[in-house]
Amino acid sequence: MLRTLLLFLLCLLLPVPQGALAASSGKTPVQAETSLPLNRTTFHFFSPEDIAANYKASKIIRVGYFDQHGVFEGEGEHLSGYAVALLTAISRYTGWEYKWVKIRFDELAQRLDDGTIDLSCGISFTPERSRLYSFSKLRAGYENTCLHVSSMSDMHYMDLEAFNGMRIGFFTDSLQYDVMKRFAAQNGFSFESFFFEESNEMSQALAEGRIDGYVDGVLRGNGTKVVATISTDPFFFVTRKDDMEVMAPLNEAMRRILLNHPSYLARLYDSYLNISSDVPVVFTRSECRWLATKPAIRVAYSREQDMMDPEFGGNFLYAFLKMLERQSGIRFEFLPQPSYDACLKALADGTADIMPDVYPQLSFLRSQNIFSGRTF
Repeated sequence: MLRTLLLFLLCLLLPVPQGALAASSGKTPVQAETSLPLNRTTFHFFSPEDIAANYKASKIIRVGYFDQHGVFEGEGEHLSGYAVALLTAISRYTGWEYKWVKIRFDELAQRLDDGTIDLSCGISFTPERSRLYSFSKLRAGYENTCLHVSSMSDMHYMDLEAFNGMRIGFFTDSLQYDVMKRFAAQNGFSFESFFFEESNEMSQALAEGRIDGYVDGVLRGNGTKVVATISTDPFFFVTRKDDMEVMAPLNEAMRRILLNHPSYLARLYDSYLNISSDVPVVFTRSECRWLATKPAIRVAYSREQDMMDPEFGGNFLYAFLKMLERQSGIRFEFLPQPSYDACLKALADGTADIMPDVYPQLSFLRSQNIFSGRTF
């Protein structure tokens, strides 16, 4: 907190470069003087001296983008996504302004080479691609290899037999195609491949029944559900070959972000690529057989826990469990206890199955002989 306060005071004393961001915002230089994005996140990543120096030498970077779920979505003023948010953070250090250029993925190498774009993002590394353009030193993020089918399909999660003979869509020149081929070979099924340039083309083909599913890097889809998550692989920024004028400051900005805020990319991932709140829950065949037994789980909670009692503060945990009931088909039986320790005792005695608020430190869990799920 003290460091943040001191940096804030320093920034108030630094001269703001004339005309910074004016081109992208449409403001006059006088108006743009107050637009330098020196926010709290900026302080945590970069020193105010470096920010001010780089903004004095501001330049326009042409970013090539293509329709890619979660990474680049929309167009023009409505463009958003993981890469857009990360590039915005990077611009806090570099002072860059961006011109967003819509391209096709198969044009990427040529557009970088002829200089009509300077940079792109969301590109997986392959030896062949490394001969065509330069990759950032640090990963820009991770994406999953997810198999999507129609949300109306009766296919189960990881239903390998049902995958046999599927007509599956892939991005052209996609690393995920190779991942899926290896996965199919390891698990004894085959599929028919169809290739597309953009996400919306694959989604349309699925809606029209021309393919049975498609593979991309995010959980969320339009009218789809994920029936397999196969691998997680890094993706990177790319520039034309050996373009250090762009790559050097990009690498330095990424180094400082990850050095000073290691969880930043994880937060972006959860915000743009790991969105599961509107994704249908898909169960395996064995899970469906267990759910058919109409299981009831006994939930011990402390009467002192205000997130379980609307009359005394809030009901977040209660609402969370009711949501799980609706999505899973599991029924919860709520067992109020006089204290937190009484909940732990109920678990130890076997009179309750779970409790909704557990300290997740490993030493504590081991001392109580209990397991913890993921944090929420």
